[in-house]
Amino acid sequence: MTKPVAATATFTPPRLSTFRVATFNLLGANHTDGKKPERKGWAKSPQRTEWAVQVIRNNKLDVVGFQEFQDKQRTVFKKLMGKSWALYPGDEMPGKYAQNSIGWRTADWELISKNTILIPYFKGELWKMPYVLLQNKRSGEQVWFANFHNPATNKRRGNHAQWRAKATQLQVGLANQLTADGTALIITGDMNDKAPHFCAMTSGAMMAAANGGSRGNGPCVLPPKPRIDWIYGSYDITFSGYADKRTKLISKTTDHPLIYADAAIAPTLPYPIRSRLTSIDLSGGKKDQRPKPVSELLPGVGSDLVAFRGMDRDQYAAVKGHLTGWATYPKNSEDAALTSVTIGWRTGAWKLVKGNKTNIPHRNGVAKSRAYVLLQHRATGRQVYLVNLQNPADTVTANATVSQQSARKAALAAGEALISQLAASGIPVWVVLGSGDTKNPGSAPCTLMKSLPLTGPIGGPAGPLAGKTCAPARDQGPVSVLATNGTTVANPTLLSSALAQRASRFSPLLTDFYVAPLEDPAQ
Repeated sequence: MTKPVAATATFTPPRLSTFRVATFNLLGANHTDGKKPERKGWAKSPQRTEWAVQVIRNNKLDVVGFQEFQDKQRTVFKKLMGKSWALYPGDEMPGKYAQNSIGWRTADWELISKNTILIPYFKGELWKMPYVLLQNKRSGEQVWFANFHNPATNKRRGNHAQWRAKATQLQVGLANQLTADGTALIITGDMNDKAPHFCAMTSGAMMAAANGGSRGNGPCVLPPKPRIDWIYGSYDITFSGYADKRTKLISKTTDHPLIYADAAIAPTLPYPIRSRLTSIDLSGGKKDQRPKPVSELLPGVGSDLVAFRGMDRDQYAAVKGHLTGWATYPKNSEDAALTSVTIGWRTGAWKLVKGNKTNIPHRNGVAKSRAYVLLQHRATGRQVYLVNLQNPADTVTANATVSQQSARKAALAAGEALISQLAASGIPVWVVLGSGDTKNPGSAPCTLMKSLPLTGPIGGPAGPLAGKTCAPARDQGPVSVLATNGTTVANPTLLSSALAQRASRFSPLLTDFYVAPLEDPAQ
């Protein structure tokens, strides 16, 4: 057997790189300036730009997508901000194209790449609108930022719904293009639409709105009180602190609110391995129809690992038949209990060092086989353990519900012993845990994290909730993903697309792993 390559068990992953991103329509100078301004009662654009700079500073914004940012306004902005902020296109292009500029704090971000895309504006006239690749100077993480202004429908301009639809289609296409290699993307803009833009963006690309709502191509559910100003992020962006501000200062600056959110992304440069796992439940419903959607879903979401639960023997054979470029453990379906927790990996990314099983108490305390594997990352030679555990749910019959709480407790104790044994090797251990407790799915991972050096998106002794109460994340779902010290677990995403719902009984859980570097590069 290949000698295991251990990671440093005492490594503490760095905190997520967090920044504040905003979309800010500044009300163009053409609306308020001149002898007969279109908008009466407003201050002239130089004064309003001074207020806009004050708003940016007061709210500690780091990256801003500006709309209606016209020449006179940019002149004042640059005078006040100096070299502390950069803009693109700024003054690099004719004024009408520069109105939709992206601005960033130069102390924190460095420009890597800049470009524009042609987007139809009023009457279908094509305008160049910007997208840039910025690198965070603290974490090294690179993020695409794109900024748009889609044409409005009003009495003066007429109906521009057809051009907004075309613009939206192009923006969805750009999102898919920029994220195809795994690079994060944030889109800002005054889209002059609510449901049409939101539903297209979140179903046509792997993007989510900073203020919530559905994602995927299932039923489209708008976030509460949506605006026409939007911030979207790819699935590796975690948003918090969404704000929709209309203070006195903002209200005299522009006719739009200031929309911002805090965005977090795990740094990648220190990590030799970045892997994506999807947990899929094949039980219930039209079981024979799930394998084909599974084979379409996994490459579509960029997974290189999958943890199945509820897989029967017929499904095992069908999944194996549909999935190309993947391998699984167990290697056959003779052990029905083991087959139900099959582990899969993309062979281009991973190879099997050893597959194994352990007996874990299940319903009524009867032991069942549970799978774990030692995998080797082909690009780096690093190894990880992947453990797939499923605790028993309560037994429900037509007459009664039989509690399996004692069996779950025994299963957790056995799982804890296995994880502890594997972690002692110094090799990272990744755990996929089906809690079995529908009323409190977060109780099982919290129990493990009290006694083991595990971390996960919901925190733990080695994670962001160190020393604090362990509490499940919102929309935790029935499955948790944890890892021993040396791995950052990030970006948990419940997939709700129509394809995801066909593939899995419950919304599949997508999670990213970032493996820590070795202290000794020679290992």
